[in-house]
Amino acid sequence: MTEIYDLRPWLTSVTSDSIPVVAARLGVTHGNLYKQLKGEAPIPPITVVRIARSYDQNPIPGLVACGLLDSKEVEEISDVRKATDRILVHEIEYRLGLRESR
Repeated sequence: MTEIYDLRPWLTSVTSDSIPVVAARLGVTHGNLYKQLKGEAPIPPITVVRIARSYDQNPIPGLVACGLLDSKEVEEISDVRKATDRILVHEIEYRLGLRESR
């Protein structure tokens, strides 16, 4: 059985917009999004990522909030000294506008 989480606290850290406004930005119904954010239905991870990106926010805290990542994994990722050369090159290319997505 899939665990579901109340993501409304995470959403308020991303935006002060109402759920209907967020849903409109994503092109989804606000009723379904509300149920997902409230924890009444599972939320697809891509929805968490889309919400974060639509507000120019890092999606990782949202993925932690919905239980896909744990804080230990995030700490390991955030240490630039542990990043592979490939990850660093991709990040630099993204920041220089040479790559469209991370």
